[in-house]
Amino acid sequence: IKLDEDEATAIAFHIINASDTMNNIETRKIIIGVRDIVGIVKDNLKVELDQDSLGYSRFVIHLKFFLKGVLTHNVANNNTKNEFLIKLLSETNPDIRHCLNNIDQ
Repeated sequence: IKLDEDEATAIAFHIINASDTMNNIETRKIIIGVRDIVGIVKDNLKVELDQDSLGYSRFVIHLKFFLKGVLTHNVANNNTKNEFLIKLLSETNPDIRHCLNNIDQ
């Protein structure tokens, strides 16, 4: 079934809302945040993401939990493994550094 973007967003909104204790404002922020971050990744890294793939689904799930942590101020800022990986990737590939900076903004 082909859905237009508004209808798909509305369905996603209800699914996320039903699966969590977040309110409508938080849910909307997460949906918008996921859309924006996916767009930033596609634009900055010049990749096409297969929205039907398991990898894409996992990516979106990770973004949802990341953004929920941001909204609840429950994001670990001192995870040295993550800091090391981000630093390594950023130094290795300037496109990744640019992408991460855009997501951070």
